[in-house]
Amino acid sequence: MTRGRWGISSDILLACHEGEILPIPTNKEIDDAFVRLAGNPDYGIRVRNVLMFNWTLTTGIRRAELVQLTQRQLPGLHAMPREDGLWGIQVTGKGGKVRTVYATDDLVRETRSYIDNERKGVITQHSALSGPAEIFLSHRSGEPISERQTNRIFKDAFVDAAARLHTHRVRAKFATDFVNENVDAEVERVGIRHVQIELVLDSLAQVLGHADKRTLRRYVMSRLRWHALRLGKLDGAKSSK
Repeated sequence: MTRGRWGISSDILLACHEGEILPIPTNKEIDDAFVRLAGNPDYGIRVRNVLMFNWTLTTGIRRAELVQLTQRQLPGLHAMPREDGLWGIQVTGKGGKVRTVYATDDLVRETRSYIDNERKGVITQHSALSGPAEIFLSHRSGEPISERQTNRIFKDAFVDAAARLHTHRVRAKFATDFVNENVDAEVERVGIRHVQIELVLDSLAQVLGHADKRTLRRYVMSRLRWHALRLGKLDGAKSSK
């Protein structure tokens, strides 16, 4: 099953507007969550839960967008992905705004497989002709899975984590890794003194669906501080020789 395409480790702690410290799951906590999800004795539920976790981790999709995702939003069977192998999939986010999330080809294929197999079994079990439009269904009722159920699945997956983690923190993990990858590339390209923060923020806001860039600025500045400390240590090591 698919894992994230960004593998950069991150233990960054971000402060929200009220000053509360919000934890981001570490790579080990993500790995442990996958193991727990994959341990569900019901194969169909196991496939669904891992798939939902993968969508959140690798695309940054919001919980509401995930449970509302329909088959018609997936690319057609004869369509072609972008040159980088990703599929642009339009979802309706906050305030009814349409944005694009980017899914790997493996993730799209595994979602189609779930639709054709495990999901079809749920529909048959509940004697429905076609089932709801939404992709992810409750195996108990045959109805679209709810945001509350989704959050419970994610919280249970992180039961052994040091902090309370849930759906939004997995999205935060995606955001952190995505920010790190882009900031690292800019620092490598132009040097830390010449990174145009606003341009980086604009690009990230588009991908993550953020109207308010203040939250993203904390992610970006945190990574830039990390680079400043790293470069400072390198300069110190050179001058001591």
